[in-house]
Amino acid sequence: MNLFDKEKLKLHNKWQGATKESILTFIHERKGPLGGLPLEFGNDKEVALAAIDYYNAQDVFEYASKELQNDRDFVLHAVTRCKWVLYRVSPNFQDDFGVVSAAMSSIEYSSRHIAALDGASPRLRSNRNIVLKAVESFGLELKYVNPIFFDDEEIVITAFENSRDDGSQYYGKPHTISEYISPKMWKKINKMEKKEEMENKENSTLLTDKIAEASDKMIGGLENMFMYFSDYKKEERRAEKDWMQKQAEQWQRTYKDCQEQWKNDVDEWQEKIIKWQQDQKNSQYESYVGLRAEIEQMPISQRWKQDVRKKCENKCQMCGSNKNTEVHHLDSFYLILKQNNINSIEKAFECKKLWNVDNGEVLCKKCHDKMESSKYRALKNST
Repeated sequence: MNLFDKEKLKLHNKWQGATKESILTFIHERKGPLGGLPLEFGNDKEVALAAIDYYNAQDVFEYASKELQNDRDFVLHAVTRCKWVLYRVSPNFQDDFGVVSAAMSSIEYSSRHIAALDGASPRLRSNRNIVLKAVESFGLELKYVNPIFFDDEEIVITAFENSRDDGSQYYGKPHTISEYISPKMWKKINKMEKKEEMENKENSTLLTDKIAEASDKMIGGLENMFMYFSDYKKEERRAEKDWMQKQAEQWQRTYKDCQEQWKNDVDEWQEKIIKWQQDQKNSQYESYVGLRAEIEQMPISQRWKQDVRKKCENKCQMCGSNKNTEVHHLDSFYLILKQNNINSIEKAFECKKLWNVDNGEVLCKKCHDKMESSKYRALKNST
């Protein structure tokens, strides 16, 4: 027995005879990793929710069943524990106001400086309410919003106030949103900061110290002291003007790049949502084909077809031919399953409409293939 087989046997023995209650206890007490957990427990919602609380939420979500990953309550719980999960969910949840809002309130410390809007849909990144909430929790979210908000005073100033360097880093880089603030907004921020500075007692003390230092350096008395401060102010204004000029030039480049990036993001999202919708349709069709095959093997289905053939004398109701005849549902088989939420042969057996002889007719294969439902079926069979 090789090392891999030994490890596999060890995991099997670890969970042998386990019950739902014992696994929940194991999770709550964090007795060890959950590797090798039997599938029936891994797909259990209560077990998965408990694992989200006590283990790495991102890993638990990734290995959860497709059914759980499409469960909104489970998704909400996961993104609240860890913002990273938002990058793993399907597009319909990335476009869900409640899910994205929950991600912004994530309680996991390691993901507190992750931008939730980076994983959100363009529609939500263009929603002022959610953008404002995002920058209130993490200023660097401004990087991922629709560029139309770069001139929104409340959003930009809120982002600035919540992005001051706290010693932490984002993808290895210090927190900063300077390049996403327009010159117009910078002027307002500078006025705001100067006002705060004048109201700050510590800065008042610092100003007094500078006056005293300047007085000591001045030889020519009070007149020279005022000249000193006048030159100092001119130099300060000149430096500020130069900085604003550079900032304006940088802003033009940044804004153009952001607009281009936004256009790319929207295009990528459209491709992503189209692919997801197609995958959903394919998955639903595969489930439908499998269920239909099971239903058509049921004795009641065979009797229904016989009764329909007898009613129509086994003749095509469109051309009168009695060759290569098939039984056709007037209200489509797929529609009946969908309208009555039939997802098992037990529910199919109980559905009276499915076995109503008046809902069936006989068609030859040629006429049957002209029907829309049969065209779709033929298309799927050819791929």
